[in-house]
Amino acid sequence: PPPPPPPPPPPPFFLQPDAGNRDAQESRGLGDVYKRQHQDATYFGLHPYEHVTAWVALTDSTLENGCVEVLPGSHNSGQKPHRDNRDELAMLSRGQTLSINLDESAGVPLELSAGDVSFHHTLLMHRSAPNKSREPRIGIGISYIPTHVRHLTKTRLSATLVRGVDRFSYFDKEPSPKKENDEAAISAHAESLARFQEASESIPEMKEIH
Repeated sequence: PPPPPPPPPPPPFFLQPDAGNRDAQESRGLGDVYKRQHQDATYFGLHPYEHVTAWVALTDSTLENGCVEVLPGSHNSGQKPHRDNRDELAMLSRGQTLSINLDESAGVPLELSAGDVSFHHTLLMHRSAPNKSREPRIGIGISYIPTHVRHLTKTRLSATLVRGVDRFSYFDKEPSPKKENDEAAISAHAESLARFQEASESIPEMKEIH
């Protein structure tokens, strides 16, 4: 028999900084900052929900310093309503908090060593507790999306193409740094974060699914 046809090429993908919290998400030692149960999709404004967050640990992430805790399988239940809880100690852009009853006893902590990475779906319910250690917990969140995913608000966002060809042009392309501390790249990054904040704030509070 003839050999099977080769598999189709993988789809093109974008990387986008997770600016919904902080560029480098930092929980300082012996502090009270936290993230309540939430879904990343709530104020990202991306459609469809084909979005994975890569959380890269720059320091150890442990139970003591408030590592991410997830509710396994919760992404299968779809987008749920949230309320804004603009607490200065909440590390999320609007303090977004799930407004449904949850059994948090099913939570699983994602303890990581520096250099490790965890991946979770944009609809996965998760949180992080306050850092009770004497050392900071720092990580970088990166959104990984196919190029056919688009942003629904009027604000145009930017992203970095990491594979394939972008045939949709839903995002502006981010410039690559030319050198260490490249001023143009730093400026572009700051603009990218500002655009994301503007877009996130423009989405109505999700007290009900809309």
